[in-house]
Amino acid sequence: YFLPSRLSLSPSRLTAWLAEKQISSWYTVPSLLSFIALKGALNSTPLPHLKRILFAGEVFPTQHLIKLANLLPETKLYNLYGPTETNVCCYWQVDRKRLNIEHTIPIGVAACNAELTINADTGELQVNSLNNFSGYWQQGKLQALSPETYPTGDKVSLNQYGEYDYHGRLDRMLKCSGYRVEPAEIEQCINQLEYIESSAVIGIKDTTSGQRPAAVVVLVTGASLAEAIKPLRPLLAPYMQPCKFIVVDNLPALSNGKTDYQAIQNLFNN
Repeated sequence: YFLPSRLSLSPSRLTAWLAEKQISSWYTVPSLLSFIALKGALNSTPLPHLKRILFAGEVFPTQHLIKLANLLPETKLYNLYGPTETNVCCYWQVDRKRLNIEHTIPIGVAACNAELTINADTGELQVNSLNNFSGYWQQGKLQALSPETYPTGDKVSLNQYGEYDYHGRLDRMLKCSGYRVEPAEIEQCINQLEYIESSAVIGIKDTTSGQRPAAVVVLVTGASLAEAIKPLRPLLAPYMQPCKFIVVDNLPALSNGKTDYQAIQNLFNN
């Protein structure tokens, strides 16, 4: 089945549809799963046929994944990773015992016969695979380290389990007061706060420090911004503290479900 588009706006109806159709496998994006976990009435609508959920395309906020995992204890969950140019090249089967609100979830280990390496200078993940695209339509070949190796533009590291941890896009990195700042790390800290549902961080120009982080946040119903961000200060170094916050009902999203960072940048520019 293709998910009827009207259901993406009504999480409880979507849950009912999954139950009615006895869906056993579901491939979707984390933002929709977060919506389902928070407002999909999973407590009152059992999904015994749902054996596995695969998700990809964006970072899944850990607190929302924990909630989903608790609501669907018998469903296997898989985090898939791979740019369009490589298709899926990495995956992690969610280990519920290792989920920790203070840490982002891994993207896991190589999949689909891909060979993964990390650029020693930049931390960029590089993918060598027969599945890599050879080029773009009417735009020539891909820029690559070799005919089979694709530089993803994503910063990663290996964790103690031999899995890859994702640290965000290299092209989103900020330079604040001489420090390199990764917006994804700030987002992770904000997202673990009790009264925050989701967040997105970008950089805005600052005459003294070059750039400063700024954040758009979605609050839990009834919460105020002041009480929501009060616990944030001890979690971040001074140069990582967002200088401005904007509260929105939902994070701006692209047609593919990913966060629209350009739209967020425009909110601050305007």
